[in-house]
Amino acid sequence: MAQGARQSSLFAAEDFTVAYESFAQANLKAYDFDTIRSAMVDYISTNYPENFNDYINSSEFIALIELIAFLGHNLAFRADLGQRENYLSTAERRESALRIAEFLGYTPTRNVVASGYLKIDSVQTNEQIFDASGNSLANVVTQFEDVTDPASYQNFLAIMNAVFQPSSQFGSPFSTATIGGIIHDVYRTNSTNNTNNREFTNKISNGNATFSFHSASVDTTTNTVIEKTPDPYSVIDLLYKNDNSGFGSPNTGFFIGFKQGNLNFQDFQIDNGLPNMAIDINADNVANGEVWVQTIDEVGQVQKNWTRVDRLFGANTLFNARQNKIRNIYSISSREDDQISIVFSDGRFGNIPRGIIRVWYRTGLNRTYSLTPDGFNTVGFDIDYISANGNTHRASFKCSLKSVVSNASERESLASIKANAPRFFTTQDRMVTADDYAIAPLTASENIRKIKSINRVHSGHSRFRDIYDPTATYSDATQYADDVYVYENGCTKRSVISLPTSLNGTQVYDKYIKPKLADPEIFNFYYNRQGYASTTYDAFKDYNNTTDGITFFNSDGSDNNVYRWNQITKGSGSCSGYITLNSNIQRMGQTTTSVLSKADINGIVEFIDAPYKMGYISHATLITGGSGYTSTPTVTITGKGTGATATCTIANGEVTSVAINSSGSGYDQSTSITITGGGGTGASVSGTILDANTQWVKIDRLYKDGLGDDDSAGKPTGIDNTGKGSIVINDVVASGARIRRLVPRLSTDLDATTKTNLIAKINNQNSFGLRYNAASQKWILIDSSNMPLNSTTLNDVSNWSRQYEGDGSSTGLDNSWVIRLNYGVNEWEMLVRKTQFVVGSPKKLKFTNLNFNETFSSETDKPLRDNVKILKINPKSNIDPNPLGKDYQFNAHGYFTYEDGYTDPHNLRVTLADPDNDGYPNDPEAFEKIVGTQTIKLGTKTVDGFTYTVQDESNGTSVVTGVGNLHTQYNRIADINHLIDPSTTNIVDTYVLLESYNNTFRNWALFDTRLETKPNPPTISELTDMFESLNTKKSISDQVIYRPVKYKLLFGDLASGELQAKFNVTKTPNTTLSDTEIKQRVINLIDTYFNIDNWDFGENFYFTEMAAFIHNNMIGEISQITIDSVATPEDSTALFQINSSSDELFLPIVQANNISVESTNIGNLTTIGENSVGNVSTSSSGGGSGGGYGGY
Repeated sequence: MAQGARQSSLFAAEDFTVAYESFAQANLKAYDFDTIRSAMVDYISTNYPENFNDYINSSEFIALIELIAFLGHNLAFRADLGQRENYLSTAERRESALRIAEFLGYTPTRNVVASGYLKIDSVQTNEQIFDASGNSLANVVTQFEDVTDPASYQNFLAIMNAVFQPSSQFGSPFSTATIGGIIHDVYRTNSTNNTNNREFTNKISNGNATFSFHSASVDTTTNTVIEKTPDPYSVIDLLYKNDNSGFGSPNTGFFIGFKQGNLNFQDFQIDNGLPNMAIDINADNVANGEVWVQTIDEVGQVQKNWTRVDRLFGANTLFNARQNKIRNIYSISSREDDQISIVFSDGRFGNIPRGIIRVWYRTGLNRTYSLTPDGFNTVGFDIDYISANGNTHRASFKCSLKSVVSNASERESLASIKANAPRFFTTQDRMVTADDYAIAPLTASENIRKIKSINRVHSGHSRFRDIYDPTATYSDATQYADDVYVYENGCTKRSVISLPTSLNGTQVYDKYIKPKLADPEIFNFYYNRQGYASTTYDAFKDYNNTTDGITFFNSDGSDNNVYRWNQITKGSGSCSGYITLNSNIQRMGQTTTSVLSKADINGIVEFIDAPYKMGYISHATLITGGSGYTSTPTVTITGKGTGATATCTIANGEVTSVAINSSGSGYDQSTSITITGGGGTGASVSGTILDANTQWVKIDRLYKDGLGDDDSAGKPTGIDNTGKGSIVINDVVASGARIRRLVPRLSTDLDATTKTNLIAKINNQNSFGLRYNAASQKWILIDSSNMPLNSTTLNDVSNWSRQYEGDGSSTGLDNSWVIRLNYGVNEWEMLVRKTQFVVGSPKKLKFTNLNFNETFSSETDKPLRDNVKILKINPKSNIDPNPLGKDYQFNAHGYFTYEDGYTDPHNLRVTLADPDNDGYPNDPEAFEKIVGTQTIKLGTKTVDGFTYTVQDESNGTSVVTGVGNLHTQYNRIADINHLIDPSTTNIVDTYVLLESYNNTFRNWALFDTRLETKPNPPTISELTDMFESLNTKKSISDQVIYRPVKYKLLFGDLASGELQAKFNVTKTPNTTLSDTEIKQRVINLIDTYFNIDNWDFGENFYFTEMAAFIHNNMIGEISQITIDSVATPEDSTALFQINSSSDELFLPIVQANNISVESTNIGNLTTIGENSVGNVSTSSSGGGSGGGYGGY
């Protein structure tokens, strides 16, 4: 017999089988108090019926049973709770979830503090430093960017170089990294103290918060710029970056890092370290990624920095193999309330700590919020530095936030840990598959609301040549075509402001009217129709602008009575000087009563060079000399011009030469030169007709009204106190050029009085119009009684006229308005007259994936936009084959969109190009010079069921001012102005919607709505920084581009004009709901339909789907719901389908005033309305008054 069995048989106090059988009648499923008590009573009554029969509640034995039942219930609960806490899906305590997540290798994200870089705007030092002219810069505030002082940048660098160490002068950075195609240079100062603990207070949402400056450092392992490890004995390092977008770019200049939170440290004396030793930091809200571990000596000098790893098991051997046997490693274990433990290695794969260990950590707010430039105050800091002569000086800096910072987030929620930990375990801490790219980025921050990754293949390009991306996403693209047409399209744009509204008159003006004043297509309208004050002056013919009182040509060649430009300084793309008339310096702008009152800031001036006239005959060329001439024949010049005369010379009966005695002006290619008389025949001659060079420029600055400082005699010098001319213009014009024409500026705001009166009209619900007075350079109010009736015909842009401009007879004659607001019971109707220039190509060009944002040239520092150039090789007209002689550029302004919302890729809306991207063109006549009086015919073509507008000279029925068959250059400027490494095989676009941006934008759309406060999505650079920790987890062959997602607003007043809608709801006769309740339910259902969790980026909207959803939830309450377009109410299908781009998500802003409720006598019929041809209809009516306007 086996020993165990024998001893059990002989010595056991109770046989197991006996004990087991004794519980055969027990209810082992009882867990709560009642079932345990009942089970125990049943057991006793069954097994011991003769020993106990006292079951009354007052029995002492029953009391014992109840006590045991209570204990059993308690133990069962504890056992169940403990068991639940051992499984991630059922754990309720954060501590349990953290423990299980750590076991799975997942590190939950603690709170993330707001961090970014402040751009240094100005610097001031008390050191004696001199500029290039020998002027002292000591105690002078020097700006990084000062448009009024071309030397400011060089002076700024001079001071910065004095602060930098000799080995780290500008151009020789201490370290550098290229991130996102932008070079990031770190410059080391010669400071005597650092900014690691230099704190400041600034505003965040709902209060203030503590921030601290920090130095920048390049992490060579990840090629990123990070915070420099804290060290009280270290110098300050500043960051410089240049995105080639000009000095005003938020990503160009010198920067200092900042982070929200308090930076603290604790020291630990470790004499005898132990394997896997842990140090607890019992501070709440220790921020994610804000921990540094150092070994220091007795005075605090850093002896070595420890390297953090994600975990000390499993991956540490791989880490060491990659990182050259780095053994000073530690990991961080998160605890409740974002407290942490620093865990060191076991002595085999990493070193055991000894000596003084210093742990730096930053604590944050544990909140999700954003920082905006408008809400973040300018801050300053000082650096005490040792100069080249060994003395200590102080530099004072002012810096500001230039872009939104939205990377702050609260700690990862328990629900998020439960969802992400198992997902992360499946990725095995790497990004290879599509699922990995959908899961791993979620672990980078709790601030991610929605994410989507798309693998866009772009492979096979050699490392030894640049790639050419025809989509112009990563490299600029240029295309040439010879089938391009351009035409003018005048239109009246209609939009509405639904009533009632919570906005007052001031808010309506700021939100709806003021942005229209700066609309580039209103600029087109102004310069195309009104900018030239005279309607009789022929700029291509007349010697002098007599209408405006401007003389620019004298037959005797003198400068008498001409406005002459006198250049003082010139730079790249600008110059300074002053204007003289008969040697007297002239006053400019609104303070003068002369014609130069038009030459105010942002006014446009045309200069003309010698010989100061257009269409002059420079010389004659003899074609044939003829024969039989016995006396000098007569030379006759006929044509559009005047003043030209010529004589000829004869010899041996032939004409041997023709000389132009007076060149005249105003001639064109129809000019005829004939030789008659003299007794001979057969002589012929041709003339060469030229134009003097003209140049349009914009006035950027007037110093003392253009007069400059006075000399000792009290006379104006035309020069300011820096030696520059009193007038600064945006191009280089040589001395001697004369003013030929003046175009007053178009103001983009109202003067105070007009604004006050306009707001009063809005508050009093009075209709009104706005016209522009070029002479006073002001917008003028027009009372409704002085405007024509509100009708489609009279509102058409073709009826715009200045004939009765300013008429106050209350007879409705003044049709010079540019913007008109008509008050109605349910809405304000806003009408805007515009001029659209449209460029099209029927076959060779497609205008897609456009970039409407400005990018700056790295060579010229001037703004770049997607543009179309009409090349100089094109003929002047269909009757003048001579070339234009100059390229004319038009900037891309918008897609060509039809009334149904469809975007035509063959047509593009453009505006007059301007060099500064401020709306003021560099040549307001560009369209006129290209087109003149020519016309083209527009027709339609159908491709794949879609109808396009194209030039069609054979079958077209619409005649417009334009010209076709142009040779053009289409320049598409890259969204990301750098090349992806051509050796990569996969390009992954990861679209990210941040929780902070989502909340901020929705709050703005619901409560604020002002355009100037509209939140911007995070930049690609900011997202790249946010996901920096993923760089080591992706495949080496992958290039990941993190792209921000933006909202596309629908239906409400905030939506673009073509997407504004009016919903028409027909209620059933039996419904008990009021109109207000129906409206609110429809709004709630629309919001539910567009719930962010139901939509992905780039999806299309179909009204029939939404209508079906609303019907299903309102059966018996409504019988029909339709949708009308506000812009084109006559088109019932305009909003049947709405498309979105891959980086867009729909957001409806619908209010009660966007919905109308009607009654019906039909029974409880729930349908979607059908039109006569059986297609789904989105409108129950053809629209109201004021329809028929352009739908672009």
